[in-house]
Amino acid sequence: MNWLDHLRSSVWPLLEQSYNLPQGVLSAIATVETGGRFDPRAVNAASGASGLFQLTPITLEQLRVDTGIRFDPFSPGAASAAAALLLRRHLRTFQGDVSLALAAYNAGEGRVKRFLREIQAQGSGKLPLETARYIQKVTGAL
Repeated sequence: MNWLDHLRSSVWPLLEQSYNLPQGVLSAIATVETGGRFDPRAVNAASGASGLFQLTPITLEQLRVDTGIRFDPFSPGAASAAAALLLRRHLRTFQGDVSLALAAYNAGEGRVKRFLREIQAQGSGKLPLETARYIQKVTGAL
């Protein structure tokens, strides 16, 4: 069994169950984030996001402050744990709303909170088109 099969069959389901995440969401995120290539060495030169889950340096630092753990984004196992913790955080912040949690994963928690404030104040709001597409891609892969 190769490392990706091990993640899919054992690690991701265990993390999803442990953190009360939707079944299959880690595989869906990794698929979308890597364009289906599952390259654990992938780096986005523009954002600095890296690994299977395209974790940004800011996100990794936030997770380090929250947990005391330095997650290696290039380690498939460590990146999987970091992504699961991050998604759990977003689900808690947005009262279990999977779409909002995925939006926060993609655009950041602050951007989603601004979006919700816009809806409250104006009756409508707009997420970046990239984020709207991201939500559709991930939920479509579930």
